[in-house]
Amino acid sequence: MHSFGNDFIIFNYSTTEITQKIEKIAKKLCHRNLGIGADGILIILPSTNANCRMKILNADGSEANMCGNGIRCLVQFLYLEHNNTNTTFTIETLAGIMHAEIILKQNRKIDFIKIEMGQSIIDYRIIAHPIFINGKKYDVTYVTVGTNHAVIITDKLNIEEINTIGPIISKYPKFSCTVNVNFVKIINSKEVELITWERGVGLSYACGTGACATIVTTNIIGKTGKSVMVYMKLGKMKIELNQDNTIDMIAVPPSTIFTGEILI
Repeated sequence: MHSFGNDFIIFNYSTTEITQKIEKIAKKLCHRNLGIGADGILIILPSTNANCRMKILNADGSEANMCGNGIRCLVQFLYLEHNNTNTTFTIETLAGIMHAEIILKQNRKIDFIKIEMGQSIIDYRIIAHPIFINGKKYDVTYVTVGTNHAVIITDKLNIEEINTIGPIISKYPKFSCTVNVNFVKIINSKEVELITWERGVGLSYACGTGACATIVTTNIIGKTGKSVMVYMKLGKMKIELNQDNTIDMIAVPPSTIFTGEILI
Protein backbone atom coordinates (compact mmCIF):
# COMPACT_ATOMS: atom_id res chain seq x y z
CA MET A 1 0.00 0.00 0.00
CA HIS A 2 1.28 3.50 -0.69
CA SER A 3 0.48 7.07 0.27
CA PHE A 4 1.75 9.50 -2.37
CA GLY A 5 4.45 6.99 -3.38
CA ASN A 6 5.60 6.37 0.20
CA ASP A 7 5.01 2.58 0.20
CA PHE A 8 4.70 -0.03 2.93
CA ILE A 9 4.34 -3.75 3.46
CA ILE A 10 1.59 -4.36 6.03
CA PHE A 11 1.52 -7.52 8.15
CA ASN A 12 -1.86 -8.18 9.73
CA TYR A 13 -2.04 -8.96 13.48
CA SER A 14 1.32 -10.68 13.86
CA THR A 15 2.42 -12.92 16.73
CA THR A 16 5.60 -12.26 18.72
CA GLU A 17 7.38 -15.14 16.97
CA ILE A 18 6.45 -13.97 13.46
CA THR A 19 7.29 -10.36 14.34
CA GLN A 20 10.80 -11.40 15.36
CA LYS A 21 11.22 -13.24 12.06
CA ILE A 22 10.01 -10.19 10.11
CA GLU A 23 12.50 -7.96 11.97
CA LYS A 24 15.38 -10.23 10.93
CA ILE A 25 14.50 -10.09 7.22
CA ALA A 26 12.99 -6.58 7.05
CA LYS A 27 15.88 -5.17 5.01
CA LYS A 28 15.57 -7.95 2.43
CA LEU A 29 11.77 -7.65 2.25
CA CYS A 30 12.08 -3.91 1.52
CA HIS A 31 14.79 -4.35 -1.11
CA ARG A 32 13.49 -3.23 -4.52
CA ASN A 33 15.28 -6.04 -6.39
CA LEU A 34 15.64 -8.87 -3.86
CA GLY A 35 12.37 -8.59 -1.98
CA ILE A 36 8.86 -7.20 -2.22
CA GLY A 37 10.19 -3.64 -2.22
CA ALA A 38 9.03 -0.85 0.09
CA ASP A 39 10.07 2.20 2.11
CA GLY A 40 9.10 0.36 5.27
CA ILE A 41 7.12 -2.34 7.05
CA LEU A 42 4.04 -1.88 9.25
CA ILE A 43 3.19 -4.68 11.67
CA ILE A 44 -0.25 -4.64 13.30
CA LEU A 45 -0.09 -5.91 16.88
CA PRO A 46 -2.61 -6.16 19.72
CA SER A 47 -2.84 -3.29 22.19
CA THR A 48 -4.42 -2.95 25.62
CA ASN A 49 -4.53 0.85 25.27
CA ALA A 50 -5.81 1.35 21.70
CA ASN A 51 -7.51 -0.44 18.81
CA CYS A 52 -4.11 -1.83 17.84
CA ARG A 53 -0.37 -1.18 18.03
CA MET A 54 1.69 -0.23 14.97
CA LYS A 55 5.30 -1.38 14.81
CA ILE A 56 7.26 0.48 12.11
CA LEU A 57 10.42 -0.83 10.48
CA ASN A 58 12.41 1.31 8.05
CA ALA A 59 13.87 -0.09 4.84
CA ASP A 60 17.23 -0.58 6.57
CA GLY A 61 15.60 -2.63 9.35
CA SER A 62 15.71 0.09 12.01
CA GLU A 63 12.58 0.86 14.02
CA ALA A 64 10.78 4.21 13.79
CA ASN A 65 8.70 5.87 16.49
CA MET A 66 6.02 7.15 14.14
CA CYS A 67 5.19 7.46 10.44
CA GLY A 68 2.50 9.81 9.13
CA ASN A 69 1.91 8.14 5.78
CA GLY A 70 2.31 4.73 7.38
CA ILE A 71 -0.46 5.31 9.90
CA ARG A 72 -2.75 6.57 7.12
CA CYS A 73 -2.17 3.31 5.24
CA LEU A 74 -2.72 1.23 8.36
CA VAL A 75 -5.98 2.99 9.27
CA GLN A 76 -7.37 2.47 5.78
CA PHE A 77 -6.29 -1.18 5.89
CA LEU A 78 -8.13 -1.67 9.19
CA TYR A 79 -11.27 -0.02 7.83
CA LEU A 80 -11.38 -1.91 4.51
CA GLU A 81 -9.87 -5.31 5.28
CA HIS A 82 -11.79 -5.88 8.50
CA ASN A 83 -15.11 -4.56 7.16
CA ASN A 84 -15.10 -2.14 10.03
CA THR A 85 -18.10 0.15 10.41
CA ASN A 86 -16.16 2.39 12.79
CA THR A 87 -14.68 5.54 11.32
CA THR A 88 -12.52 6.47 14.29
CA PHE A 89 -9.45 4.57 15.47
CA THR A 90 -6.78 4.80 18.12
CA ILE A 91 -3.32 3.52 17.18
CA GLU A 92 -0.57 2.90 19.71
CA THR A 93 2.92 3.89 18.52
CA LEU A 94 6.28 4.48 20.18
CA ALA A 95 5.44 8.19 19.94
CA GLY A 96 2.18 7.72 21.86
CA ILE A 97 -1.44 6.98 20.97
CA MET A 98 -2.59 8.58 17.73
CA HIS A 99 -6.23 9.33 16.90
CA ALA A 100 -7.52 8.79 13.38
CA GLU A 101 -10.78 9.61 11.64
CA ILE A 102 -12.03 8.39 8.28
CA ILE A 103 -14.20 10.98 6.55
CA LEU A 104 -16.67 9.35 4.17
CA LYS A 105 -18.41 10.54 1.03
CA GLN A 106 -22.19 10.19 0.72
CA ASN A 107 -21.66 6.83 -1.06
CA ARG A 108 -19.67 5.63 2.01
CA LYS A 109 -16.37 5.56 0.13
CA ILE A 110 -13.39 7.19 1.83
CA ASP A 111 -13.02 10.89 1.07
CA PHE A 112 -10.22 11.87 3.46
CA ILE A 113 -8.24 10.41 6.33
CA LYS A 114 -7.47 12.72 9.24
CA ILE A 115 -4.74 11.92 11.75
CA GLU A 116 -4.32 13.83 15.00
CA MET A 117 -0.54 13.79 15.26
CA GLY A 118 -0.18 14.97 18.85
CA GLN A 119 1.99 17.90 19.93
CA SER A 120 5.22 19.04 18.35
CA ILE A 121 8.38 19.67 20.35
CA ILE A 122 10.68 22.49 19.26
CA ASP A 123 14.31 22.68 20.30
CA TYR A 124 14.55 26.45 20.59
CA ARG A 125 18.34 26.24 20.61
CA ILE A 126 18.20 25.01 17.00
CA ILE A 127 15.93 27.40 15.09
CA ALA A 128 17.49 28.54 11.80
CA HIS A 129 20.78 27.16 13.16
CA PRO A 130 23.56 27.61 10.57
CA ILE A 131 25.33 24.50 9.26
CA PHE A 132 28.11 24.88 6.68
CA ILE A 133 28.62 22.12 4.10
CA ASN A 134 31.11 22.53 1.24
CA GLY A 135 31.25 26.25 1.94
CA LYS A 136 27.47 26.75 1.73
CA LYS A 137 25.31 27.75 4.72
CA TYR A 138 22.10 25.89 5.53
CA ASP A 139 19.76 27.27 8.22
CA VAL A 140 18.35 24.25 10.04
CA THR A 141 15.48 23.99 12.54
CA TYR A 142 15.10 20.89 14.75
CA VAL A 143 11.52 19.68 15.40
CA THR A 144 10.04 16.51 16.88
CA VAL A 145 6.62 15.35 15.65
CA GLY A 146 6.58 11.73 16.76
CA THR A 147 9.91 11.39 14.93
CA ASN A 148 12.83 13.80 14.77
CA HIS A 149 13.20 16.22 11.86
CA ALA A 150 15.45 18.93 10.52
CA VAL A 151 13.76 21.58 8.36
CA ILE A 152 15.58 23.71 5.80
CA ILE A 153 13.88 26.51 3.86
CA THR A 154 15.26 26.93 0.36
CA ASP A 155 14.48 28.92 -2.79
CA LYS A 156 15.12 25.91 -5.04
CA LEU A 157 14.58 22.18 -4.52
CA ASN A 158 17.62 20.50 -6.07
CA ILE A 159 17.43 16.69 -5.96
CA GLU A 160 21.17 16.21 -6.45
CA GLU A 161 21.95 18.62 -3.63
CA ILE A 162 19.33 17.01 -1.35
CA ASN A 163 20.81 13.55 -1.94
CA THR A 164 24.26 14.91 -1.08
CA ILE A 165 23.59 16.95 2.04
CA GLY A 166 20.55 15.05 3.37
CA PRO A 167 22.60 12.21 4.90
CA ILE A 168 25.18 14.66 6.26
CA ILE A 169 22.65 16.84 8.06
CA SER A 170 20.76 13.74 9.23
CA LYS A 171 23.77 12.82 11.39
CA TYR A 172 24.68 16.35 12.51
CA PRO A 173 26.38 16.03 15.94
CA LYS A 174 24.28 18.76 17.61
CA PHE A 175 21.12 16.69 17.14
CA SER A 176 20.32 14.20 19.89
CA CYS A 177 19.86 11.44 17.29
CA THR A 178 19.76 10.94 13.53
CA VAL A 179 16.89 12.85 11.89
CA ASN A 180 14.80 13.09 8.75
CA VAL A 181 15.77 16.14 6.70
CA ASN A 182 13.04 18.25 5.06
CA PHE A 183 13.74 20.76 2.29
CA VAL A 184 10.87 23.21 1.83
CA LYS A 185 10.16 25.85 -0.77
CA ILE A 186 7.55 28.37 0.38
CA ILE A 187 5.03 29.30 -2.32
CA ASN A 188 2.92 31.61 -0.14
CA SER A 189 1.52 31.70 3.41
CA LYS A 190 -0.89 28.86 2.63
CA GLU A 191 1.16 26.61 0.33
CA VAL A 192 4.61 25.00 0.38
CA GLU A 193 6.51 22.40 -1.66
CA LEU A 194 8.39 19.68 0.22
CA ILE A 195 11.04 17.02 -0.40
CA THR A 196 12.24 14.79 2.44
CA TRP A 197 15.41 12.77 2.87
CA GLU A 198 14.43 10.04 5.35
CA ARG A 199 16.84 8.28 7.66
CA GLY A 200 16.82 4.56 6.99
CA VAL A 201 15.17 5.13 3.60
CA GLY A 202 16.84 7.92 1.61
CA LEU A 203 15.03 10.25 -0.76
CA SER A 204 11.28 9.84 -0.18
CA TYR A 205 8.29 10.63 -2.37
CA ALA A 206 6.40 11.84 0.71
CA CYS A 207 6.68 12.12 4.49
CA GLY A 208 3.67 12.89 6.69
CA THR A 209 5.56 13.68 9.90
CA GLY A 210 7.98 15.71 7.76
CA ALA A 211 5.08 17.79 6.44
CA CYS A 212 3.93 18.43 10.03
CA ALA A 213 7.42 19.39 11.20
CA THR A 214 7.82 21.68 8.21
CA ILE A 215 4.65 23.67 8.86
CA VAL A 216 5.43 23.94 12.58
CA THR A 217 8.76 25.48 11.55
CA THR A 218 7.47 27.82 8.84
CA ASN A 219 4.70 29.02 11.16
CA ILE A 220 7.06 29.76 14.04
CA ILE A 221 9.29 31.91 11.86
CA GLY A 222 6.27 33.71 10.38
CA LYS A 223 6.39 32.38 6.83
CA THR A 224 3.07 30.49 6.82
CA GLY A 225 -0.22 30.42 8.69
CA LYS A 226 -1.77 27.58 10.70
CA SER A 227 -3.57 25.85 7.82
CA VAL A 228 -1.22 25.01 4.96
CA MET A 229 -1.30 22.77 1.90
CA VAL A 230 1.92 20.78 1.48
CA TYR A 231 2.76 19.64 -2.06
CA MET A 232 4.95 16.57 -2.51
CA LYS A 233 6.01 14.76 -5.65
CA LEU A 234 2.87 12.62 -6.03
CA GLY A 235 0.26 14.38 -3.94
CA LYS A 236 -0.68 16.95 -1.36
CA MET A 237 -1.87 17.04 2.23
CA LYS A 238 -3.26 19.74 4.46
CA ILE A 239 -1.55 20.40 7.78
CA GLU A 240 -3.49 22.27 10.46
CA LEU A 241 -1.94 23.62 13.66
CA ASN A 242 -4.40 23.76 16.53
CA GLN A 243 -4.56 26.13 19.51
CA ASP A 244 -3.49 23.37 21.93
CA ASN A 245 -0.28 22.82 19.92
CA THR A 246 -1.57 19.59 18.38
CA ILE A 247 -1.36 18.95 14.65
CA ASP A 248 -3.92 17.52 12.21
CA MET A 249 -2.84 15.85 8.97
CA ILE A 250 -5.60 15.54 6.35
CA ALA A 251 -5.27 13.88 2.94
CA VAL A 252 -7.01 11.66 0.39
CA PRO A 253 -6.88 7.90 1.02
CA PRO A 254 -3.81 5.77 0.19
CA SER A 255 -3.78 3.16 -2.59
CA THR A 256 -3.51 -0.62 -2.30
CA ILE A 257 -0.85 -1.98 -4.67
CA PHE A 258 -1.49 -5.67 -4.09
CA THR A 259 -2.30 -8.21 -1.39
CA GLY A 260 -0.77 -11.65 -0.91
CA GLU A 261 0.98 -14.12 1.34
CA ILE A 262 4.65 -14.77 2.02
CA LEU A 263 6.45 -17.68 3.66
CA ILE A 264 8.77 -16.53 6.45
